[in-house]
Amino acid sequence: MSGKGVILVLSVLMASLFPIPSLGKGREASSPFLESRVEREKVVEGERLIYEVVLYVPEANVAGVETVVAPGFSPLPYKKSSPDSGFGRTRKDGKDYYTAVIDRYFVGFNEKGKFPVKGGRYRVGINHPVQVNDPFWGPSVRNRMEVVELQAPDVAVRVSALPEKGKPDSFTGAVGDFQMSAVLPSGNIRAGEDAYMIVNISGDGDLTDVALPEIRKTFPEGLQFKSMTDSRTHYVKNGRLGSEVEIEVVFFPKKSGTFTLDGLEFTFYNSTLGKYETAVAPPLVIEVEESIPGKDGSSATMDI
Repeated sequence: MSGKGVILVLSVLMASLFPIPSLGKGREASSPFLESRVEREKVVEGERLIYEVVLYVPEANVAGVETVVAPGFSPLPYKKSSPDSGFGRTRKDGKDYYTAVIDRYFVGFNEKGKFPVKGGRYRVGINHPVQVNDPFWGPSVRNRMEVVELQAPDVAVRVSALPEKGKPDSFTGAVGDFQMSAVLPSGNIRAGEDAYMIVNISGDGDLTDVALPEIRKTFPEGLQFKSMTDSRTHYVKNGRLGSEVEIEVVFFPKKSGTFTLDGLEFTFYNSTLGKYETAVAPPLVIEVEESIPGKDGSSATMDI
């Protein structure tokens, strides 16, 4: 859908037939236009939001989009992301439109203050069916492309400092709304053999650079923490940024028995509710069986 040069050749061919109009204030409701969209215009330090440019057209007849001038985010950190494919439908100002996200960025807000985001400029090719009378094929309907250049509106985001009141010592810097869980893989766990579990943290917000929780301290006596590795992913759902951290934890049961791993928690600031919260994983019961003789590296003896 997006990408510079998608309609460049066609736009050169059709420019003489369809001059580029300047659409701004006073546009008709049925004209194509752009909307700059952020989830919220008031955020707190540490939040990362999605900035989108949305195209509104009366018909789903877009041939392609070319970026003329990219949006301006300086001094905010940002990263370009892929827009959606396909069209949605919406009603605005009493008119029905097809909508498409033609540009998308992840933008970080790490300092308090007011930060303007300069809207980009885009060239959009729109197909119009016209009837022609071909001398060989006779009457037929063909698409003729109109090229319009559209400006995305500027927006401003106000960033507030994270409140110091009520900030727990366990706060890791995460802002959003998250859940936490811990599971064991299927199969037996035996004393004297390495075992592992999976800890998952997921929800609305960015977990890319957030410190991991103190998992080592939650292991009871008899279970030795060995190591952990994590993988992080993010996704876009309904115009909001979501992310997930999956942590694989390796531990070593020193003896058989029933152990309860409790106290797995992850503290974050919920900007929607305006308060610090802690996601707590349900207690995990770990059944450890007796070791198999010789499996732990010790020699087995036999009576002869």
